[in-house]
Amino acid sequence: MQKILKVLQPVNQNTVKKILYVTSVFLFLTSIYHFYYARRIIPGVVVGNTKVGGKNYAGAKRVLEASLYTSSRRLILKYNGKTYEISTTDLGLDYDVDASLSRAFEVGRTGNVFIDSKDKIAGFVKPLFIKFFYTFNNGSLTNELSLIKGEINTEAQDASFILENGVLAVAPSIIGKKVDDDALYMAVVNSFDKLEFGSKNIIVYDIKPKIEEASLKNYYDDAQKILKNPIKISGAGGDKKEWTLTKNQPLDFTTVSFDNSGNTDGLTLNKPKFENYVELLSQEVNKLPRGKVVSTNGNLVTGFELISDGSELDVPKFTADFKKALLEHRPTVQMTMVVINKPESKEKYGIRALLGSGKSRFTGSANARIHNLSLAAERTS
Repeated sequence: MQKILKVLQPVNQNTVKKILYVTSVFLFLTSIYHFYYARRIIPGVVVGNTKVGGKNYAGAKRVLEASLYTSSRRLILKYNGKTYEISTTDLGLDYDVDASLSRAFEVGRTGNVFIDSKDKIAGFVKPLFIKFFYTFNNGSLTNELSLIKGEINTEAQDASFILENGVLAVAPSIIGKKVDDDALYMAVVNSFDKLEFGSKNIIVYDIKPKIEEASLKNYYDDAQKILKNPIKISGAGGDKKEWTLTKNQPLDFTTVSFDNSGNTDGLTLNKPKFENYVELLSQEVNKLPRGKVVSTNGNLVTGFELISDGSELDVPKFTADFKKALLEHRPTVQMTMVVINKPESKEKYGIRALLGSGKSRFTGSANARIHNLSLAAERTS
């Protein structure tokens, strides 16, 4: 045992000496590091695109101000051979050098020993990037980007049946375009962060149409039958008025339907386009009920009631009947009207407050004029 201790003792002493030596050198270098960089930014720090590591406040400020002075501040966005220029002057872009330097001095001095030590070591082997501090008018930037997107964005267009010189044909689908909003905004902001202006490519992705040309061609014969069936719309009840669709309208109201697997399974009614037609038709046939204000609170209307019925197109039934006539090649569709005789909300008719009032004894007025004014007053009460 004594022999073993004699062998280990010199080894342990040598090891201890080495440890003490390394520790002393480390503490010495650390002291020099902290003494030299006490009033300087630690190595490796880069603000935007400008190296400020190792510089004191005044030196770093001169370098940053020089970078700002020589930067173009003109951002060029490119897409498909066309360029869009954004001037940062119009955006009110203003860099804060002092705030940027304050953040640069905080690197390695956060008070967190682990993070600070990691940053101090990393600064010798790689850049430590810090964003510039700045302000700009975000509303102005949004407007500039909206103009660019409005010029590039296009909606996808589905293939559709059309008439060419009176002959049924299929118009091909068109792929739409959509700017990647987030990528565009971040490209601009990153340029501000790093003070790196110049050309940036706008990321645009395709929007695939839902209905391809081949899908419609499978139902060409069915579309021919629809085309050869001119549909007439007749008024409800005793109304003898009729509406005849143009030759193109049945085709406009026709599209393909899809099953649960996404496969086409026949022709159907194009509801969005038909709804636009129904809205116009409703304006022509609907009759508003007559009503009157029965109570007010000051100028505010608090009570309203109907004094005569109105009628409006039964849109769900009319849509279902038209769809059946379109797909089953029936020649006519008759409207169905719904009677409006229930109390209605005054807000539906825009009746919220008294607009004005007047009184007259009709002194010197002719009987016909008195009658007309009384009738008008009754209708607007």
